[in-house]
Amino acid sequence: MADFNWSWPTKIEREVIERALTLDFIREARNFVLVGQNGLGKTMIAQNICHLAVLAGCSVLFRTAAAIVEDLRHEMFNLRLQQASAQLEKPARLRTLRKDIARLETRISQLRNKAV
Repeated sequence: MADFNWSWPTKIEREVIERALTLDFIREARNFVLVGQNGLGKTMIAQNICHLAVLAGCSVLFRTAAAIVEDLRHEMFNLRLQQASAQLEKPARLRTLRKDIARLETRISQLRNKAV
């Protein structure tokens, strides 16, 4: 992060990023989500945070929100196939998954609108 250009983009909340680099959100069992348009440095910031977390002994999984939604949709597709063939063991999982996807997509949309 030493080479990060903090003067661009002008809307970046440097204090928030610097606090994330302390890894306090991990100790507080909280999520840290970066939202913004393409080309702002979100991936580079996230990779630096992940690197620090690994050095601190944490396990790390870096995923985009789009990839998470894609995985959830794939799981829902598989559950629907099981349902159609009368092999679905836990029908409640399908309902829960549908709600989780809707919540995640709604939150992504809200964050995108706020970031613009």
